[in-house]
Amino acid sequence: MTPKSIRQTEEKGVYTLLVKVKLDEWIKVGRLGRLRFSGLYAYTGSGVGKGSTSLNGRVSRHLCDEKKTRWHIDYLLRCPSAEVKSLVTSRTEIKSKECEVAYNILSSNGYVTPIDKFGSSDCSCRSHLIHLEGSSRQALQTILKAYKRSGLNPRAVSRRRSS
Repeated sequence: MTPKSIRQTEEKGVYTLLVKVKLDEWIKVGRLGRLRFSGLYAYTGSGVGKGSTSLNGRVSRHLCDEKKTRWHIDYLLRCPSAEVKSLVTSRTEIKSKECEVAYNILSSNGYVTPIDKFGSSDCSCRSHLIHLEGSSRQALQTILKAYKRSGLNPRAVSRRRSS
């Protein structure tokens, strides 16, 4: 699912995972405690370093099933009913674009912020995980608009279901 343009590069940028939680789930998320999840979520992060902290490194880690549970998003993604539906990325070397994109998603119509400080314990943002109302297609459009409002050129990849 990782776009070819970032597959084997040290590209720097920002990304958003569109995650669907198919069932109503209670998940323990580190120090945040037990939290309820259901529906569509946009999780925004950045990869502005090298190697595992590059855009490819971050996205590859999130899409990998075998990893230590370290970050807030790891707890959500290890849930059996959670599925990454789409990935949006954009090149940038500016780490703060992660916060700007998250804020722009949060400021759009049809949002709910389910968890304060989810994915944002290292910044002053309210949250980097935003619950989105509507269909996957509508949620993806909301994310793409947030990137454009941030002055970024987004690339989207949707996950296809295997038969």
